[in-house]
Amino acid sequence: MDILKSPLEVPVELKIILLCCGDLELNQDQLSQLREFLSLDVDWAILLESARYHRLVLLLARELNNHRGQVPGWVMETLGKERRLIAQANLRQVKELNSISKALAASDIPLILLKGLSSTHLFFNGDVGLRQSSDIDLLIKPADFPAVAEVLFELGFDLNFDSKIPARELVKRKQFQSVQELTFVKKELKIDLHCQLAHFAALPIDPDDLWNGSQEHTIYGAKVRLLAEELLFIYLCVHGSRHNWMRLHWLNDINYMLKNNELNWSIVVAEAEKLGVMPCVGVAFRVSNLVFGTPVPYQIKARNQVWKNACRLSAKILPDILSCPPKKFTTHGIRAQFSYWLWCLRLQTKPMNKLKTIYSSFQPSDKDLATMQLPDRLSWMYVFVRIVRAGKVLLSKYVS
Repeated sequence: MDILKSPLEVPVELKIILLCCGDLELNQDQLSQLREFLSLDVDWAILLESARYHRLVLLLARELNNHRGQVPGWVMETLGKERRLIAQANLRQVKELNSISKALAASDIPLILLKGLSSTHLFFNGDVGLRQSSDIDLLIKPADFPAVAEVLFELGFDLNFDSKIPARELVKRKQFQSVQELTFVKKELKIDLHCQLAHFAALPIDPDDLWNGSQEHTIYGAKVRLLAEELLFIYLCVHGSRHNWMRLHWLNDINYMLKNNELNWSIVVAEAEKLGVMPCVGVAFRVSNLVFGTPVPYQIKARNQVWKNACRLSAKILPDILSCPPKKFTTHGIRAQFSYWLWCLRLQTKPMNKLKTIYSSFQPSDKDLATMQLPDRLSWMYVFVRIVRAGKVLLSKYVS
């Protein structure tokens, strides 16, 4: 089943995007469908807005280039310009990844590349002209954090927020190693540094198992490690589900991964159940099945309760996924934040993980740590700093 054959109402603009992006080579039926959709009353401005939001401009431009006679000239010109800019940005990331990997290798510091360029390498034959990468996500060992941060500073990166405390001093503080994600920036480039594999709270994976199971790869000349395929699939499912699959290019990664790789589904199911994130895997399959016609393995559907729950959860987010123009995902405001917490809790099965998710919401962010400098023995007080900062933000929104 896919969205083009389903009874769900889908705007023609989104149908065009899905057809152009779901497969690199369209069959005759798909080509006929695409020509039919292009002949309808298409709102080209909304189509472009949706493609940008879902980060699918590259694949859309590639396919529509074969149908120029049915597409307005200004649309093709816009897509051509944006396609070149995105490809150039991807190449800048490739160059920076090479510099980082060489610098860390010189100090014998391992790193795991998450999402982004690793997805381009694995699912799109390494073609940077097919997948947009917005940043570089690196997973490192907590003990290596100060050394990695210093390497990034030497390469011209800085923290993505202002602080009265020098950045080099901030990252030496022990509390920064507990932050789930720390962002470094250099002009248009962005590096997200992770010390743990996390999306709700840290996924309860034994660090030794994670690193020992990772595999060495050479990506665009950079020597990095990638997660084991089954764990990578689970991680992508958790990441996309946590964000309500708000951007279709994450779902398209799942789509292309399953087309190009044969996973051991017994391992996937066992590991997902062990981690307590089986609902995330179920939702990923349900949504991908509806949108791209991705086949659902027997091992997933055979768990009746898991599949029923996945269908129920997917029904809550599909209207937003299929909205055109896109309905942008947000957690701003008390109601939105509360709804997001409930959603994250529904995606997990283990009570302890749910408690950790709630607890992690009150843990300090990098900006909280930069707001006030506390000694390690008083680091527990950052919870109150976070609550006060969040309260000020909410109050300012309502007052204004």
